[in-house]
Amino acid sequence: MTINRAICDAQLCVTTQLPYMSKVFFFACLDKLANVMVLLNMESNEVEAWKRLVDVQFLDNEVLATLKDIPDTAGEYLCWIVEHVSEEMTLDNLLPEDLRDIRNSHHGYKLRPEIFGRLMGKTGEINNDIALIVTPLILFFLSKKWKIT
Repeated sequence: MTINRAICDAQLCVTTQLPYMSKVFFFACLDKLANVMVLLNMESNEVEAWKRLVDVQFLDNEVLATLKDIPDTAGEYLCWIVEHVSEEMTLDNLLPEDLRDIRNSHHGYKLRPEIFGRLMGKTGEINNDIALIVTPLILFFLSKKWKIT
């Protein structure tokens, strides 16, 4: 069920025309994919898994390597998404911790002073294209062997 819901969030994320809603579904999809990472023993806890999903090194090394096996223009487009999002995150100096802080602010939690301080040091702007990364991430997970222990 978790992967099914992640796929639904991903589809809503990339098809909605409202950038705010796209980002809400983006964060929801990442939450579910982090859970899948833990289930597949790819990470020990959901917080670290979540941060890994939006880490430029993970995207460039692991996700991109998987997508390169997809032929023709579909593969080219999916690789372009990963490269583009990685470049935007690097240009915006957007770290996994920043995205996690922004995600947490959507929940309305009382932010700890150190998190609030980190958020105030950023513009709070996230490039709308970042949400496109959910499709390559879903395909990455579907390419994995699902042996849950």
